Amino acid sequence: MKVQSFGERVVLFILNAIIFGRLERNLDDDDMFFLPHSVKEQAKILWRRGAAVGFYTTKMKGRLCGDGTGACYLLPVFDTVFIRRKHWHRGLGTAMLRDFCETFPEDEALGVSCSMSPAMYQAHPGNSEDVSRHARTSQNDRPRQPAPGDGSKERMCGEELEDTKDDPECGVEEEDAGLAGQPPGKLTRSSP
Repeated sequence: MKVQSFGERVVLFILNAIIFGRLERNLDDDDMFFLPHSVKEQAKILWRRGAAVGFYTTKMKGRLCGDGTGACYLLPVFDTVFIRRKHWHRGLGTAMLRDFCETFPEDEALGVSCSMSPAMYQAHPGNSEDVSRHARTSQNDRPRQPAPGDGSKERMCGEELEDTKDDPECGVEEEDAGLAGQPPGKLTRSSP
């Protein structure tokens, strides 16, 4: 659900500052910390069974990168992403990424913000394909070059998402994640 009302901003703040900032963040770890989001920043809340379980924010094309700079974002950027720990490994991050990509169908290129938390670099346990497909297992790894004759090719984000869209092991359908359909999502777009 796109954050628009004051109440939705409160839910976003609670997820960000209280649940992540105090309850789910180990202060001894090098986990990321999110600053409160500007009212000008676009955000969507992920709902599951009536509970807010995560959110993501985007930086819009043409907005200033920061105060005091003249630089602007040249493309929409998938910025801050948070999913509550008890909802990890259920395909919700993929559903959020898919929703972000579908939000900007007219743009040829989309961006993903850095830096990423160590958890974002973890391969799915027990699935060796994840390591080889993504060619990275930690933030310090460099992308691996395929061996000659490997037959693998570089893939775009959208191609990978299409491959997993109907995969039963993906974990969650967009409707179940609260990112598609009418209530609670209201993310449907009228066709031209």
